[in-house]
Amino acid sequence: MAEEMASVSKVQFEPEEAEILAGVRIKNGIQRPKWLSPTDSVKESFRLFGKSVGCTVAVDYGDAGFAALAEVFKIRNRLMHPKMPFDVEVRESDLQTADKAIKWFNGAFVGVIDQSNAHVAKTVVNKGKRS
Repeated sequence: MAEEMASVSKVQFEPEEAEILAGVRIKNGIQRPKWLSPTDSVKESFRLFGKSVGCTVAVDYGDAGFAALAEVFKIRNRLMHPKMPFDVEVRESDLQTADKAIKWFNGAFVGVIDQSNAHVAKTVVNKGKRS
């Protein structure tokens, strides 16, 4: 979506940003997957979406909800790749962590959309005044 928005807003992504958006890195003519950690992927997704409409978005990555999101990926890995018999157990604390992470993510997502919408609305009004 960021790539489509950028074409409308005339934003240019740096080569590394384009690799992140495409999920592919080309080095020496060889195409390879471009992997980010799940938390870096969330950060870059929010940042690049904001950039696609021409703004810098503010997201609180110091919040306990973001830490919970990072923990959710550890829980996911424990469940998907168990090393011990009880690693497949879903604990009450896992559910609480996931709930906190979901609340943070939903709030951060709405915040990014609101900031982007406000920037676009302001940009449209300012362009209308120049015409």
